[in-house]
Amino acid sequence: MGREIKAGPNVIVTAYPVRGLDINSSYTIYDLLTEQKEKGVAVIFVGEDLGKLFQVAFRARYCFTSLPRFSGANWSILTPIMG
Repeated sequence: MGREIKAGPNVIVTAYPVRGLDINSSYTIYDLLTEQKEKGVAVIFVGEDLGKLFQVAFRARYCFTSLPRFSGANWSILTPIMG
């Protein structure tokens, strides 16, 4: 994760970023993702921990039975993506 952040990306895509890590390392990763979000980097977070997702996210898109659902203050921004 550090190497990718050091490169100064505009977008970070994570898939289960803390799987297999101890609790302290997990919180470090979540803190890094939150810092990047606050710097204006788009963070795409794929995972199962909805509690952490909503702590990290400004907006969220999730699927339940293959139908997209939206949550967050500006979910209408994502509507054109889904048609």
